[in-house]
Amino acid sequence: MDVVGLPSGVAAIAVGGQHTCARTATGGVTCWGSNFSEQLGDGRALYRTTPVDVVMSAQGQYTYR
Repeated sequence: MDVVGLPSGVAAIAVGGQHTCARTATGGVTCWGSNFSEQLGDGRALYRTTPVDVVMSAQGQYTYR
């Protein structure tokens, strides 16, 4: 299945109850779906129909708040 806005070179997919995340071959992470607990990592509690990039810390870590 094609996902509009998903970059090419996806290395892995992870799914939650109502959201999905993809890790790219270059190490980036992009997510879409339910975001009411800010699980997509973009800092906004909005439902996302297209992938958004996850913000990474300066240490290269992804953190759930």
